[in-house]
Amino acid sequence: MTLKSVTEDKLTSLVSDFWEQHVKTEDFQSIFIGKEKGHKIADYVDEKTTELISKHFSISFETNKRGQKKARSMGDLWIWDNGIYNPVNIKAGEADKNGQPNLVSLNKIIKFLLESRIDSYHLIIIKLREGELEKNRKIQPIIYVCDLLENLEYATFDAGPGQLMLKEKQFYSNFHQKSKVKNLTIEDKLQACIDKLEDGNKRLILNREKAINKIRQKYHNHIKLDITLQQKSLNLGKSEKI
Repeated sequence: MTLKSVTEDKLTSLVSDFWEQHVKTEDFQSIFIGKEKGHKIADYVDEKTTELISKHFSISFETNKRGQKKARSMGDLWIWDNGIYNPVNIKAGEADKNGQPNLVSLNKIIKFLLESRIDSYHLIIIKLREGELEKNRKIQPIIYVCDLLENLEYATFDAGPGQLMLKEKQFYSNFHQKSKVKNLTIEDKLQACIDKLEDGNKRLILNREKAINKIRQKYHNHIKLDITLQQKSLNLGKSEKI
């Protein structure tokens, strides 16, 4: 019941065509300047892409008890397709700057899968690359659309904050070869998520044990305060009489 592959293709084409043209506008070019532009464009791209999709698909949003749109939701929007609403997370940033951005709470994904609320979690990623063309500024949009739950090998999990994070370098390098729909069952996706959760929790326990052992070692080696070390490590400088 996940987004049909034809819908994924339509989304990819729709978003690509829009941003190919919109990056040429003065409105966008005025934002895509200076330092930290990746952060500046995130909300802008999210808003414009959501507005675009709403014109071509039936969409909805998570709301609170007052009927107001939630500030924090599993999906930036939910697209109606194949008999259900499908959560979609829109991400944007500069191309060739790879990291591990947060995607979604793994516990929430597992909860929603177990409660039959979702069977997919789609990403629409807009990466922007700046270059030169005939001495004019050119910005090239690169679009990625896929079900994260079909591509969990490109996500890592930190049990501390509880977030799934995208391994961008591996994902972008292999996207066209390995990110196509794999037709995994809900059970397959749920098992992969549980495996991620179990592995992350084991690593968290080991890391905390290592941290405690370091504290114990320092405790056993501690004899007395070293004033010289204190001044040096804290950059206290010379004492002043009050």
